[in-house]
Amino acid sequence: MILKFNSEKDNLFFSSDLHCLHKNICYGTSTWDNKEESTRKFKHPNEMTNHIIDNINNTVRIEDHLFLLGDLLFNFKGVDVYTKILNRINCNNIYLLFGNHDNKANLQEAAYSSTKKIIVSDYLEIEVDKILICMLHYPMEEWNDRHGRSIHLFGHVHSRLPHGNRRIDVGIDNYFKLFGEYKPFSWKEITKLLDL
Repeated sequence: MILKFNSEKDNLFFSSDLHCLHKNICYGTSTWDNKEESTRKFKHPNEMTNHIIDNINNTVRIEDHLFLLGDLLFNFKGVDVYTKILNRINCNNIYLLFGNHDNKANLQEAAYSSTKKIIVSDYLEIEVDKILICMLHYPMEEWNDRHGRSIHLFGHVHSRLPHGNRRIDVGIDNYFKLFGEYKPFSWKEITKLLDL
């Protein structure tokens, strides 16, 4: 079953790779050798996490639809950490895809125990204005109806792949690269970037 949306009545937002509370992606606490190029310029992971969640809540309304394509956190073991992060996001319609750094069991348990409408999956297809959107944490070369009216949204690569050819990295670092802020992509921004 493919979920269908209409952009005139449904506000849709997409993001990936929030890496909430990730020490090494945060400049102030990173131990990476190449931290000048591969980190976000925050002093502490809490500051980074608060900034990202505040930007999501200032952009996405409670009744909107938020698609998070993996790596919400970075290998946290406790379900309580996932629960706290999900509870801090104001949106009531959240679609979570597993990323390589997510603890699947704990993310799923946090989603199922939430009072919000949260769908958890490895892969998701939706239709918006008769355009099929194929979503996975990882970039793909081929996807369902690749040469028709479909597009591919992904994360994982932290802005290392250029957009185009009917696919785009919706990761939060790519939004920063394109627009200078850590926010989710709106459907309108995606259609403009992919010239749909």
